Amino acid sequence: ARDEHVDRYLLMGTAIGIKGVDQDPRTPRRVAELRELLGDSPKEVFVDGGSRANTVGPLAAAGCHGVIPGSLVYGDADPAAAIERLHGLSRKAVR
Repeated sequence: ARDEHVDRYLLMGTAIGIKGVDQDPRTPRRVAELRELLGDSPKEVFVDGGSRANTVGPLAAAGCHGVIPGSLVYGDADPAAAIERLHGLSRKAVR
């Protein structure tokens, strides 16, 4: 299997090391393309960089299993509530 040495996949939504910029709008398409390449592989796909409340739903709909939250969670006054909102956004997107 081509992914036998891989635990999960991480796609970057922004250039590495660049903070505070919006996610590349092509990221959901890249997630969908990776999921298609993986076929029936159970390996998870995550996205890091540019995660915002408005990007989580499209990423989940494209097959992304999760995001690596930075300021989306840690910049919120209530990080636990921010995590709950993230879960809600992703659940809505995959229904």
